[in-house]
This record gives sequence, structure tokens and C-alpha cells, in this order.
Amino acid sequence: MSDPTPAADLPRHPRTLAREAHSRWPGLIWALPLAALLVLGYLGLQALAHAGVDVVVTFDSAAAAKPGDTQVIFRGLSVGRVKKVALSPDRKHVDMTLSLDPSTKPLLRANTQFWLVGAKPNLSDLSSLKAALAGVSIGMAPGDGKPARHFEGLDSPPVVLPGTVGTAYELVSSQVGSARAGASVYYHGLQVGKVTDVDLLGRNNFKTKIFVEEPYNRFVRKGTLFFNVSAVRVSLSGTGINTQIAPGNAALDGGVEFDTPSDVIDQSVAAPGSTFPLFSDKSQAVAGPRGPQVFYRIMFTDPVGDLQVGAPVTLHGFQIGSVTARSLTIDPDTGVLTTPVTIGIEPERLNAGGGLVPILTSSIVAGTDRTLT
Repeated sequence: MSDPTPAADLPRHPRTLAREAHSRWPGLIWALPLAALLVLGYLGLQALAHAGVDVVVTFDSAAAAKPGDTQVIFRGLSVGRVKKVALSPDRKHVDMTLSLDPSTKPLLRANTQFWLVGAKPNLSDLSSLKAALAGVSIGMAPGDGKPARHFEGLDSPPVVLPGTVGTAYELVSSQVGSARAGASVYYHGLQVGKVTDVDLLGRNNFKTKIFVEEPYNRFVRKGTLFFNVSAVRVSLSGTGINTQIAPGNAALDGGVEFDTPSDVIDQSVAAPGSTFPLFSDKSQAVAGPRGPQVFYRIMFTDPVGDLQVGAPVTLHGFQIGSVTARSLTIDPDTGVLTTPVTIGIEPERLNAGGGLVPILTSSIVAGTDRTLT
């Protein structure tokens, strides 16, 4: 055997150097805690995104509302619950903290309204009776204005919900009649609005405010007649006695009805806030004055004691006015008795505008077929 190759003739290799490397990953031991933190952060963001809205509503009393039980209702849906009930700082009211669904945030404005449902049961409002049996709840209706979180609550639902489209009118009368705030307004027996308020302006001077919803407000014309609804209406006719029962809840809570006679149906629609006389019943409304009157004084020499104030004045069978005053006088020289009668003629019934009607002479009939000459 030959000798092995000398070491000097062997190939040379570079020396390998070992270096210590540091990884940025903390290691498997930290993976689980980091994952838990990420999950908790995500759940926290989700919770914030879906968190409810707390608002405070001040009521006169708690009305048996219970935290965690009493619901807040909007358009028939539950959108929250009462979270807390406590006395207000002035000790005269009750502050209720409501926890509302986050979807209600855009609805919480300065004029948003909250009210107790069932706190004051009313026989004319079946929903209030049902709520009184099932337990009180809180109604909600959105309004306009700046965002708000503190509101003044109502002890009963508003007569007209915010956002309801329609027209407000005013009715004047010498007595309040049967209508009360919250009573219904009817058109041919159909409920079309509400009585919103009744004010006493002075002696024998009342103002009744009503609201007629759209589209029924288009039936209110300048010559429309408004009258109180009676629980039972009895009238005499050629066929006997006719009895009519008031529509809806009018028998319990009163109401106002309106009608537009055929001779004024072509008039323009009444402007918002227009004022109308309020008559005690439909028959008085039909016989009552329409628009400005032109007055005439007529002297009778024959007995007219049965001619009453308010008796209709007719022309060719059509009512054109009414008797507004009558009296009895005696001439001290001749001893002749005369009866001055004042009548009010309504040019609007004759389509005569505001001018005088020259034919109003012997053809006018008042009361019991008496000729006014």
C-alpha cells in the first residue's frame, strides 16, 4: 500500500461560525393570552357598537312602572325597558332612566315625546283599559330639534301624535257643549280627527281646537258646518220618531262632527287655523247663520207672539236667514200695537256676495208661514 496523501495536499474548507439568532415571536407560551386579548377586544368593540342608549324621562309619578319589567313601545314594537326609577332632585317628580335600543339614537330629539300608557284608564279608550290590566308601559313618538337625553314625560298619550299630517281649526261657541279634549272629530260618522283643547275665553265665550287628519281635511270648506255630537238624537218626521246613536265613542266622551252642505261644496278648502262657529246640534247648524248677515227691521201689526228668535226666514222654500230679535210696542196716542221684528239675511245663501238683495220684500217668509212686509 502506498502512503496516504500528505495533509498539505488535502483541500481546505472555510470555518463555520455559529451565531445566536433572536426571533420576534415571543413563543408558543404567549400565543394563547394574545388570542384571548384579541377576542376580548373584538367583543368589546361589538358591545360598544350595540350598546343601548340611556335617557332620563321625568314624570309626575311612577304609576307602578318597574325597572327591568316596564317596556318602552314605539310603533307597536318594544324598543327598550325602564332601567331605574328614582325621585327627582326637587322631590316633586320621578326620574325614570330608560335603556333604549341603539336604533332609536336618531329619534332622540328635543321634541321627542314619552308618555305613560295605562296610568289613567279611560272608558272611551279601550287601549288604556287593556294597558291598565296588563301593566303600565311607556309610549314614544319621535320629534324634531337638537339631540337630547333628558325629556319631560306625559301622564297620558298626546291627543295628536307628533308627525301626524293634517290641519288644525278653531271653533267658537257660547257654551262648551259635549266635546272634551281627546274626543273624536267625525265626518258622516267616520272618525277623522281629534279635539285637542277647549278654552274658556270669557263669559259665554268658548274656543274648541280640533285637528282633522289628511286626507279628510280637504272636505273642510269655508262654509262647512260644525256641531256637537249627542249620545242619542231624537227627531220627528212625517214617518214618526227617528232615533240616532252617536258614532264611535262620542256617547261616552262627546265629540264634534262636521258636514259641508251641497251649496258650498265648491268653495275653496279652508285655510289652516280657520275659525268656525260650533253649533249645539246639526239642526241648529243647518238653520244657523252662514257668513255675514244683512239686517232688516219689519213692523207687524197682527199678532206674532209665536214667532221665536232663531226662527228661519225662507225665500221660495229656501232658508236665507233667521229672526234675530222681536218686541212689542204700543203707540201712546192711538193705542195701536205693533211688533217690530229684526231678521238677518245671509247673502252667501243667495250667492249675492255682500250686496243687498232688492227682492227681499213681500216674498220673505219666517216662522209659521208669516209674510214679512
